[in-house]
Amino acid sequence: MRYLGVGVFVCSVIASISSAQIPIISLGMPALQSDGTTAIPIQIASSGNPPAAIQIDLQYGSAVATLRPSAGASATAASKSLYSSDVSPNVKRILIAGLNTNTIPDGVLANLVVAPALPAEGPYAIPFSNIVASSADGLNLLVSSIGLPGGLVVTNSAIQGQTALSVAPGELVTLWISGLLPATAMASNLSVTFNGMAAPLLYTSLTQINAVTPFELAGQANAQIALYYQSQQVFLSSIAVAASEPGIFSVGGSGSGQGVIVNQNGNLNSASNPAPRGSIVAVFGTGFGAMNPPLGDGVIAPTSSTPTNTPVADVAVEVGGNAATIVYKGPAPGEIAGLMQVNFIVPPAASPGAAVMLQVQVGPNFSPANLTMAVQ
Repeated sequence: MRYLGVGVFVCSVIASISSAQIPIISLGMPALQSDGTTAIPIQIASSGNPPAAIQIDLQYGSAVATLRPSAGASATAASKSLYSSDVSPNVKRILIAGLNTNTIPDGVLANLVVAPALPAEGPYAIPFSNIVASSADGLNLLVSSIGLPGGLVVTNSAIQGQTALSVAPGELVTLWISGLLPATAMASNLSVTFNGMAAPLLYTSLTQINAVTPFELAGQANAQIALYYQSQQVFLSSIAVAASEPGIFSVGGSGSGQGVIVNQNGNLNSASNPAPRGSIVAVFGTGFGAMNPPLGDGVIAPTSSTPTNTPVADVAVEVGGNAATIVYKGPAPGEIAGLMQVNFIVPPAASPGAAVMLQVQVGPNFSPANLTMAVQ
């Protein structure tokens, strides 16, 4: 069984990657108070992925005499408290958390009351740093900020809650952008290169770009990532290159929990639709590295026949600690090169359950260990 008929389903996976967002925090409009202080809200827009707790370091200069934070309406609505401490003379750390798993809705996360060092001083630059957030299930969340010192964070597109320390050739990656582009910029004018080689783009916005790393990165130790707007370079960064960085797509987009898996009957694997032991299932991932024969950047894998390209690195699958027999490993038919498909037989020795651990190994590297599938 080759599962050549799941192209529409895989397209929906790509669409979910494109629409995924991360929480964004920003400073709101300051308001001068009658006592001479200035009130500044810290706002949060979760884009459908709200945090349950968040920590932020607030940096301020000599124009600020004191900075007093308090919980905003969104934090209060989630029954969260605000804790603060001075980590250095000009850095205040705030933690917004509570003994519950409530997520924080969009709105005002916190309020800052700023007392000027001299009368009528301002406006105030209070950049954020050391932002740490977690979801309701305790997983780390990436958080971006707008209008502050700019930066770029790279993730494997299948593991969007974890900052990547390296990338593999032909890997679907998501670049999270903050503070690098004007609000009037056109996302269609963005482009990205890795070591000067153009990366195929799957989705662009002013805060997020989904791209595919060039297969030509194989054998290189590092890659310079350059972001261009209207052909002008606006950011340059560097990241290590690994032979493989496997990530398996999950229903929630974090690379953990229920995996994006198609059962032998063509239905999506779930607790209510488990895969029988001994049946063949298909799992989808990226970051498998170089291919043999090589694949071109941005090409679409054929659907008329089984692709003959296979990863150069060895591929293995375990279900509940039991080795699975692989019947196909290669490009997902009808999809862009870099989106990988592995068909395997669910081990007869696997224990049944709604959340059985599934792990894929490519070369020496493993996909995250907290991915699951349902087994009957």
